[in-house]
Amino acid sequence: MKMKKWFHPNGKRFLSRLLGGVLAGVLLTVSLCAEPVLAEGSSSAGVKITVDYTGRSEGFAAILYDNTNGLPTSEANAILETNAGLLWIGSYSGLIQYDGNTFTRMDSTTGIASVVSLFMDSQDRLWVGTNDNGVAVLSNGSEIHFNKAEGLKSSSVRAITEDSEGNVYIATTHGIAVVDSSMALRSLAMMRRMWRSSATSRCCMTSVRSACRLRF
Repeated sequence: MKMKKWFHPNGKRFLSRLLGGVLAGVLLTVSLCAEPVLAEGSSSAGVKITVDYTGRSEGFAAILYDNTNGLPTSEANAILETNAGLLWIGSYSGLIQYDGNTFTRMDSTTGIASVVSLFMDSQDRLWVGTNDNGVAVLSNGSEIHFNKAEGLKSSSVRAITEDSEGNVYIATTHGIAVVDSSMALRSLAMMRRMWRSSATSRCCMTSVRSACRLRF
């Protein structure tokens, strides 16, 4: 008879509350056991960052960067590390580089502003997706831009990825474009026609930021 109470309509509600209480207790225990670290340059009343309680981050300090201690802005939409150890940060105020000591905001007059996605391809080229100005590709001091004038269906980019043959997929709010290994921008429909005879499977990113498999 006691077991039946768990399946009573009110019993389900009680069980849900019980499990919720247990989960809340676990989270509270974890937060109390975690070691708080103050953000760099902050006082005792500053923002606290919880260090990984598992101990895997032992020997490392957590530092919160914002516009009060070096970072030119307080938001970060994307973060990418290069093979050389440089950090690139995409923000609404533009593209920022961090070399471990100094934050440098890149010149936004070239069109690199409101950065929402970053990608490093197999040729170590940095692809910068913006919210309203297409894609910029940075490589050895040079810049290549892809926008509506070059064939993008939309200037609002949401994700960038690459397949095993060096084709880069640009997911925009109005569909997907492909830049091939020769840096020629093509529509996905055109690339589909080129690949149809090969009957291969390719990975891309949709304009809603979800992974998919396309078969041709």
